[in-house]
Amino acid sequence: MRTFTIYVMVGVPGSGKSTWIKKNLGENFPVVSRDLIREDLGYAAKGEKILGTREQEEAVTKIQNRKIKWFLDRGISFAIDDTNLGKYLSGLIETLRESPKKPKIIGVVMKTPLSIASKRRLGIPFSVLSGMRKNQLSLDLSFFDKVIFSKGIN
Repeated sequence: MRTFTIYVMVGVPGSGKSTWIKKNLGENFPVVSRDLIREDLGYAAKGEKILGTREQEEAVTKIQNRKIKWFLDRGISFAIDDTNLGKYLSGLIETLRESPKKPKIIGVVMKTPLSIASKRRLGIPFSVLSGMRKNQLSLDLSFFDKVIFSKGIN
């Protein structure tokens, strides 16, 4: 029997993943977010969406994994707010599936038009977003127990 749910956000930067969580799960729903971890560590200003140095990103990953494990161990529903477009996704899902508490894993796939995402994230070249979208379209969504598709437009 599944006792809790994990929402895994999937989408290019600027596609509205964080906004979807707030609107659909609530302002106080637990979230594991690399952006928020960067803020907590002082690598980014509040609301700033940046990548750190290799060492900083390794530190962010350690904390992210620790937070995910904390929620899993306690059987608490939460969302993972990250792009989740690459090889990391299959490893992440495997980690979630290994939990003895057997969470329900819902993928929330953002299908926001790239023209909108690029306006929201001006620092990322359109060609980079296009490459990320290609990765998104090639993902195996059978990892998830359920998939929600969102246009991600406010």
